[in-house]
Amino acid sequence: DQVTLPISIAMPIVTVSGNLSFCKGANTLLTASGADTYQWSDGTRTPVKQVTEPGIYTVTGTNTIGCSDKKSVTILQHELPEVEAGKAMHILQSEKVSLGGAPTAKGRNPFTYQWSPAGDFADATIANPVIAPLMTKSYTLVAKDVNGCMAMDSVRVTVSGLKVFPNPVRSGQAVSIVGSSLPDGNFDVQLLDAAGKIVQTETVTSEKSIINTRFYLPQLNPSVMSIRIKGKDYNKTIRLVVL
Repeated sequence: DQVTLPISIAMPIVTVSGNLSFCKGANTLLTASGADTYQWSDGTRTPVKQVTEPGIYTVTGTNTIGCSDKKSVTILQHELPEVEAGKAMHILQSEKVSLGGAPTAKGRNPFTYQWSPAGDFADATIANPVIAPLMTKSYTLVAKDVNGCMAMDSVRVTVSGLKVFPNPVRSGQAVSIVGSSLPDGNFDVQLLDAAGKIVQTETVTSEKSIINTRFYLPQLNPSVMSIRIKGKDYNKTIRLVVL
């Protein structure tokens, strides 16, 4: 007599592993497993697929006897954060300035920050660090959002040399004002009294980022005055002692 026995056929169970999201401009790798051969919805016939666009990705896995299974995954793309390292600035040597924006980063909170060169910062991991550079330098900020997406920005801080001499100076004498690494353009060089009132002014033009001018002081009573150099995006004041 013939005996008919049931045949147990093992059906493939397809799974897909890998990151189901990625940052804009990057990619993610999807790996299918659980079968012997694979075909993705775009025709790719390898178990590993590189994904550069968001959407739904489907893979069909087939075993050696022709049984198949499908698996679909949805891939998301995260936007990059917007980062502001600050506006380019001119400062005096050892003058304290704050970097970053208001806010320094926009996007998916919370953010982590890393400024470089880190040695110039008391804390290189905060949004608005305060620095007092001794020389002209560019600072770079890398910000990372909650999704791990990163963006970078940089800002240049130009340290201007600005000297007023002699200082102290006697009433009626000449005082020289020399500036270097200044923005191009015209500057108002002003003598201010102790109350901030303009006593004397002249306009000079920087040549190759340098100004060099001289004031002849009027007869003044001994006091503490100021020299102010004012131009577009530049406004610095130096204390002047009049004897």
